[in-house]
Amino acid sequence: MGPDPAIFRALIERSPMVTYVADEDGAITYISAQITEWTGLPAHLWTEDSEFWHTLVHPDDRDRVIAAALGTTPLDIEYRIGADAACAAGARILEALDPALVIDGAEFRIGASIGIAIGPGDGRTAAEIFKHADAAMYQAKRGGRDNFAL
Repeated sequence: MGPDPAIFRALIERSPMVTYVADEDGAITYISAQITEWTGLPAHLWTEDSEFWHTLVHPDDRDRVIAAALGTTPLDIEYRIGADAACAAGARILEALDPALVIDGAEFRIGASIGIAIGPGDGRTAAEIFKHADAAMYQAKRGGRDNFAL
């Protein structure tokens, strides 16, 4: 008799990591709820569309990453996210900063202007990418409080 699946699932759901199960074709059949917390994307998106995660990979990396994923686990592959995923991350950061902090009865609000840059389009070196991210941050500031720009 093997381990109780309910206990195993409870352990997975409490672990500080994303756990998934994929079939022999690489389609994700189960992904833990932490994926929503970490990416802001509901777990069902990952299981309903077998190619969903491909859309999150930067177009310049997509072919290499998909080819590598056929022979290894995605945790062994380094890749960049695409612009849509980067903007979604910017929105999630702003959302996380939205609630006011109350300290000794005083309310404090934290705001942010987020500049997003993605290589190689925004540069091939860290300095070039940071320069573009800095410019995007000032563009976000011009757009008003609590904003992000790509």
